[in-house]
Amino acid sequence: MHITDREREVLIKIYEKIEKLRKFLEDNELDSKSHNLHNWYQYLTRIKKILGNFDNDISFVACLMAKEFLMKKHPISELDVSLKPQSAPGFDIDVTTDMGERIIAEIKTTIPYGKVDFGAQQRKTFLNDIKKLTKASSKYKYFFVTEKDTFEIVKIYINGEASVKGFRHIEPLFKSLMFEEARI
Repeated sequence: MHITDREREVLIKIYEKIEKLRKFLEDNELDSKSHNLHNWYQYLTRIKKILGNFDNDISFVACLMAKEFLMKKHPISELDVSLKPQSAPGFDIDVTTDMGERIIAEIKTTIPYGKVDFGAQQRKTFLNDIKKLTKASSKYKYFFVTEKDTFEIVKIYINGEASVKGFRHIEPLFKSLMFEEARI
């Protein structure tokens, strides 16, 4: 798969964060028996500052995984997932094939709050994304999930929620899982 220069730059920044975290952890110890809460707080916030919004980094890599899948399945000459910020509104991927057909995709890296169900906010977000995909006009609509537990929960929703009945076809996507809306 072709990684654009911008995508490679984002991957390098993620790698640099990880290296900075590794160095911090090597150079700084936290005494697990310490009752000094100030030290605990400083240690944890330094890690948070190093990582920044690490969820966005995870989402970016998941977008690259989805890009790889889509480019193998559809004739797409150009797709740069680094152009859309991870927290920006809209579909995670919205691209036109070389044949002029629109593809939209939502990508979820959600780790379920509970082992057998989403938390209330996770469930709401999931259902909103499904509704957004269902209402949008596109020849191809994808809903990618990256976690097996999430996949198992989503299968239950597909069987029980009227709002997700349009999603009928399920197939594996590398270590991730993918839903593809049936074409009508």
